[in-house]
Amino acid sequence: MKAMKKVLLILCLHLAVASFVSPVNEIVKALNTGNAGQLSKYFDNYIELTIDDRTASYSKVQAEMIIRNFFNTHDVKSYTSLNITTNTTRQYYLGTLLTNNGNYQVSVLVSQIGGKQLIQQLSFDK
Repeated sequence: MKAMKKVLLILCLHLAVASFVSPVNEIVKALNTGNAGQLSKYFDNYIELTIDDRTASYSKVQAEMIIRNFFNTHDVKSYTSLNITTNTTRQYYLGTLLTNNGNYQVSVLVSQIGGKQLIQQLSFDK
């Protein structure tokens, strides 16, 4: 009986670990594929968005529409992570987005909010 409980516990732990996906990986994947919907899953309620020196604060829904439009007019070829800096409550990603309209330096600020990692700032600079 004890052996059965141990096997069940190990199986449950294995499934939990195997199903865990880091938000970092999902954010990078969304950038790499130009998927605004996937990226917006990690937006805070409001984010600071910069595209080509235009910076403003947008709601999650507004920011998703703006980024979707950006990805529609800038066909994403690939995204390469250059640096990820982490402390206990924040992560800062820096990378290069290759598009059909040129390359963009991308920076993403992710903060720990209410037990979730959420994007608070996102920037696309040529």
